[in-house]
Parts: sequence; C-alpha cells; structure tokens
Amino acid sequence: VTDITEKKETEAALRESEERYRIAIEQSNDGVKILQDEKYLFVNRKLVEMFRYDSADEIIGRPIGTLVDPDDRNRVFDINRRRARGEPVPSRYEVRHLRKDGTSFDAELSVAPISYKGRPALLVYVRDITERKCIEQALRESEAKYRNIFENSMEGIYQVAPEGRFITANPAAGRILGYKSPEELIKGITDI
Repeated sequence: VTDITEKKETEAALRESEERYRIAIEQSNDGVKILQDEKYLFVNRKLVEMFRYDSADEIIGRPIGTLVDPDDRNRVFDINRRRARGEPVPSRYEVRHLRKDGTSFDAELSVAPISYKGRPALLVYVRDITERKCIEQALRESEAKYRNIFENSMEGIYQVAPEGRFITANPAAGRILGYKSPEELIKGITDI
C-alpha cells in the first residue's frame, strides 16, 4: 500500500495555481499573446475582442505581421530580431496594429522573453491607447491655439513669479516695455 496523499495535494495545488493564472490572463483588461517562431501560439479573449476577431482560432498559428499595421511591420520585425540576438531593445513601445476589418489603432506593447514548452518565446501585453492618443492630440492642438493667441496678441501678456521675476512674456509685452524681444525683457528685468 502506497500513501498518495502528498501526490494528490501537489496535483490539487498545481491545478489551483493554473486556474488562478488562467483567470488572471483571461480576465485581463489588456490583450495577451504568446509568440514563438514569429507566430501566435496563444491569445486571450481581450486580444480577440480588441482585434475584432470572432475567436482565438482565427489568430493562432498566423504570422505576427498579421496584426501589425503595414507601416510598423519592419520596425516590429527589427525589434524582434535584435531581441533574439540578445541586443538591447525596449521592453515597452508603441505600435500601430491592424484589426480584422482593416482598421488600425494605436497600442502599447509590453514584451517579455519567456520559455514556452522548453523553447524561447515572447509574452506580450497589448494595451489599446487610442483614447490616450486622442487626448494627447487635443492637448497639442489646444496648446498650439494658446501659443498662437499668446504670441500674436496686440496686448502685452506676461507671467511673473512671486519674487517679481518675469517667467514668460509675449512679443507685445516686450515692445510695450521697450525691449526688442520677450527674451530680452525677461533677462532685463529681474524684479518688477
């Protein structure tokens, strides 16, 4: 008679651990994929949704270029080749991706080399950053509008630090106060 209690407990602990990892990956707000030999071996539910496919089976086994916007493919392939040679490459970078319907979107990748079934592979987290990119673009446009108003105003506009030193001034402020440029005004007056 052999006591297999310890073996059963170990197997149960392993199943529980695998279940925790499966749930974490499947419920992630980021797309998750495993790449090996330049092909998709695994993708989670979120990645399937993000790329507007119907199932993971439509992606698994396909070449990595399938989901990368043509304008970014060479850069992604270059980063992967350099990583495979052991050269320093970013572990996080942005790339345009391609959905099943042909539309593109911006994503941030977090990439980690792993061993999968005894061979080198990549674990990749994909975060859709479309909304962030739209907000950044709106901010740039707003800043450009403000800068245009500031620079071209006929009124003198300036900002002063609490100790009385000019921080910024527009060209009109410089002219009104008798300086050739706002930079000259800022350097010339240290206490208003």
